[in-house]
Amino acid sequence: MDKISSDRLDIALAKFLIEPSSRCAVEMQRSARQMMFEARIKGDAQIEKMAREHMKDCMMLHDAVLTLESDPEIVKRNITARVISGAFPLLNTFEEFGSLEDKTLFELLTSTLGIVSEVATATQYLEGTRLSAMAHTERALLKLEDRFTELLMEREHGSRKELDGVERLMDGLRELDLPPRERPFIPLLLWTLISVISYRKLKEVL
Repeated sequence: MDKISSDRLDIALAKFLIEPSSRCAVEMQRSARQMMFEARIKGDAQIEKMAREHMKDCMMLHDAVLTLESDPEIVKRNITARVISGAFPLLNTFEEFGSLEDKTLFELLTSTLGIVSEVATATQYLEGTRLSAMAHTERALLKLEDRFTELLMEREHGSRKELDGVERLMDGLRELDLPPRERPFIPLLLWTLISVISYRKLKEVL
């Protein structure tokens, strides 16, 4: 196999481990893809298979780190939207109190419901971000469980007991009492681990 491609693979992983970023994960994925194409041209099915597995792991790693990179901006936008949205109900409230004597009971009830509805809508922004982080983590854990199972099945002495252990591990991670902002770190750490494992498997056959 081309030494340049092998070196590129090493450098890409080293850069990611030093400073994890979506850009570094993209470089890892590209280096694995280049090696996969070279193996296909040379008819080396084993290296092609290993490179493809590593490439897929790097794509999942990219997804995990990208979630963390984009999350602060999402939260920032949601807080801004909440403040802006909350300002209008507040102004409306003062207006309602100022014109209280001129309104009927029905009009007052209608106006009050409108104010409550606007405030309730505004407070859903951050809740939506929290649920998004939890949903991403749950999907990632399910994919991680499947990937760990694949790695287990590739072992000669893989057992049902080890499979049960993987399932218990994932259930335990799901039940961790972590703030929503911290939960996406779990998939990032585990996909990093899996990417290193598939990298080592690929290097063993080069």
